[in-house]
Amino acid sequence: MPEFGFCTLFGLRAIIRRMIPDKLTNVDLSLLARLDRKPKLFADSGLSFWTDAYISRHVLNAHLDPTIDDASRRPEVIQASADWITDRARSLTDAGTGAPLSLLDVACGPGLYCTAFADRGFSVSGIDSSESSIGYAMQSAKKRHLPIEYRCADYRTLIERSRYDVVTLIYGEFCVMTDRDRDRMLRKIRSALKPGGLFIFDVFTRDYSLRTALATNWYTTRDNGFWAEEPHLVLERGYTYEETDVHLNRYLVIGGAGDPIREYNIWRHHYTEQSVSELLAASGYEVCGLYGDLTGIPLEKATEWIGVVARRT
Repeated sequence: MPEFGFCTLFGLRAIIRRMIPDKLTNVDLSLLARLDRKPKLFADSGLSFWTDAYISRHVLNAHLDPTIDDASRRPEVIQASADWITDRARSLTDAGTGAPLSLLDVACGPGLYCTAFADRGFSVSGIDSSESSIGYAMQSAKKRHLPIEYRCADYRTLIERSRYDVVTLIYGEFCVMTDRDRDRMLRKIRSALKPGGLFIFDVFTRDYSLRTALATNWYTTRDNGFWAEEPHLVLERGYTYEETDVHLNRYLVIGGAGDPIREYNIWRHHYTEQSVSELLAASGYEVCGLYGDLTGIPLEKATEWIGVVARRT
């Protein structure tokens, strides 16, 4: 894959002058060349668009768009997943007491799945780090008179003890953590589950990583773009770490003169049936089933997703 070399960046600056205001053209090319080097595995850029006040509003809009699958799946898929997860939960847990099953949706976003689970009789809690998403979820639950407990917090700090019959982590959130955070999250979720409780989540495969991997690219936005309100330049680059089944999508956002260059690293660890099963077994879970997604379709070799139902042993 070609790099953003000095000559390429010099040409970009000349083009930018003709496209957007002058205040965006004072680009430190030597700094950009340094930032273009391949980061170390799971290097932290220090920034997260999940909690950025401006960017998270755009993420929320993507969640709520019923025509795309960019942040949440389309409404009909969410409903089908909620039906299937409800069936799995009732058949694999002790649901004979008459009390509603308790469910925690980790990284719940604006509560689309939480609402679906509440409609199906679960006692539902949701946790997410985005104030925009949690604010929307709370307002939605209030309008519908649904007793869903929402918390705005970093779910990596979750501390619960044997509280839930089911914990869900949906739409690949398991895959965007560093391996260290993932292993810590597995321990925390296991602790939060009642004995015999279910952890239901999905992971993406190598096919998904290959399809969504960034190529070397750049673009400019005059205003109200995804990354910033002001005119800015975005440099995109993908990196593969074959030995660890990890891919990095990296974004450099360059604003006006004097503004710091912002770097966003989105790590994606893809899995196979074997790797996710071995990881769960080593973390105190028993795999109850692997599927093509969380609507329960059969798992095939050429698939982008693996739906996982695991039990706390």
